[in-house]
Amino acid sequence: PVAPGPLDTRGAGGVPALADFAARAASEGRIAETIASLQLHAAADAASDAALAAELRLTADEEAVHAILAYRIVTWAIAKGGEPVRVAVVSVFEAAADHVGFGPCPDDAIDLHTHGVLSRRARHDLAVLALHEVIAPAGRALVGGGGPRPPLCA
Repeated sequence: PVAPGPLDTRGAGGVPALADFAARAASEGRIAETIASLQLHAAADAASDAALAAELRLTADEEAVHAILAYRIVTWAIAKGGEPVRVAVVSVFEAAADHVGFGPCPDDAIDLHTHGVLSRRARHDLAVLALHEVIAPAGRALVGGGGPRPPLCA
């Protein structure tokens, strides 16, 4: 039988490499994937074509799974690497808004909602909501204690 086993990290660069890995997983996985999932679900809700909406929902669900996996990876990395890794992750969550990208956005004067394309304003508003309602509480739970409080996204 083939199954996953323990990850052998011997010789993988030690705590600095693990701290960088955890910080990237927090930024790219936990923060960006969570926001992408919420934005894709909103785009699916707006899409008028059922097939397009279904594809957007499928992609949104995959992004959510990636975010959950990133959370587990970061939890593991903190347990494995201790305080230096936790500090690296805290710094990511303290600057969570800096890790939000919007990609190409249509001109706000062009309404493409029914085609599953959110405006920059809609993407922004969902990102702010995600930062405060999902990412900040999860970040505090992940790093322990009062934890980081990401700044408002302007």
